[in-house]
Amino acid sequence: GTLSSGINAEYGENKDPVYFYNSFNQKLSTDAGDAAPAMWMCTQGTSTCTIEATTSDETDHAKSDNIVLMATIYGAKGPTMTGVFDNQDIDDFENGETNSFQFVGMRNVGNIKCIALRAIAGPDAWLFTTIKVTCGKKTKTFTNKYNAWMTEDSTQGLSYYKLC
Repeated sequence: GTLSSGINAEYGENKDPVYFYNSFNQKLSTDAGDAAPAMWMCTQGTSTCTIEATTSDETDHAKSDNIVLMATIYGAKGPTMTGVFDNQDIDDFENGETNSFQFVGMRNVGNIKCIALRAIAGPDAWLFTTIKVTCGKKTKTFTNKYNAWMTEDSTQGLSYYKLC
């Protein structure tokens, strides 16, 4: 099946940009055994959210460029779901480095309360120290107090981690 992190489109007479995220990492295929033949993707809003993720430097194994990570940002005005954390042609999540991921077309969440990280694919585990979320003019930093590893493999860590 084919996997797309999202679709760019234009809307209206002014051709305003709109982005639709594949928030559930769903594959498309005409083979029903491989993936879904169709998917629904809805626009969330017009805000931009930036997530800055800092990878731990405590161990050589903290890094990972083979993890598919997404998030839901919770705010006073409700949640919004990101696309995949991935900067094309860059090895993201290297030891001690901070990577910035920008998501346009997000819902205005107001004051940021929580972030829920989801590791939905990939063979690696990733250890982070902080996640800084900025949506519009609102910013909140979350710390990985429990040194939780993010991974799709439940024997190595967590596939879901909500920080508030």
